[in-house]
Amino acid sequence: MSDSEGGIKRLEEACEKKGQQHTVSAGGYIFGEGENPHFIYRVEAGHVHLSRAHEHGHDYIIAELGAGEIFGVPSALERTPLHYSGIVGLGGTVLQSLAINELVKLLNTDRTVIEALMRLMAGRVVIRGDRLVNQAYDSVRRRTALVLCDLHGKSGGEAIERSREELAQMVGSTKESIVRSLSDFKQDGLLRSEGKRLILQDVEGLRGLLV
Repeated sequence: MSDSEGGIKRLEEACEKKGQQHTVSAGGYIFGEGENPHFIYRVEAGHVHLSRAHEHGHDYIIAELGAGEIFGVPSALERTPLHYSGIVGLGGTVLQSLAINELVKLLNTDRTVIEALMRLMAGRVVIRGDRLVNQAYDSVRRRTALVLCDLHGKSGGEAIERSREELAQMVGSTKESIVRSLSDFKQDGLLRSEGKRLILQDVEGLRGLLV
């Protein structure tokens, strides 16, 4: 890889100069599972859930993306229907959308952008593989701790503001199971809650559950 970081920067510049900006309220759909792709997206502010529907009616959040993150690339390049929905999390979001034809022009003229997207997609394959292993073998308590630690890192140590339903979709469990796990963590002094806001009081203690 010669300059993947430079490639990401040039892709971000293309989103700003040739893309469109959208402000979407919490709970709003950016696109639905099964739709044909027309754009790739970059999160400018807020956060976005990539969610898949299970055949029994449950939704599962396969990724949560924050400011600066890009999504929708594989389906855009393959020209295949999107295999997840893009849904805006609490607080709303500001997005930049870049049309696929503009992305293709960029790929045809700048090799560093190709390298950047290869690195981006390869990294996500590893992350999702780890999540599949966690889903298969970890308890709900341990998976909840893992999600909380991940959200704590993404929020820069600030309070985590997510509904219990969102947390359940991230963990891959029921709302009731998440509530029980959070109650256990409170009793152990690992966190406290203020409505939907969760304040981690002992991050290392939560991480200790992952060992």
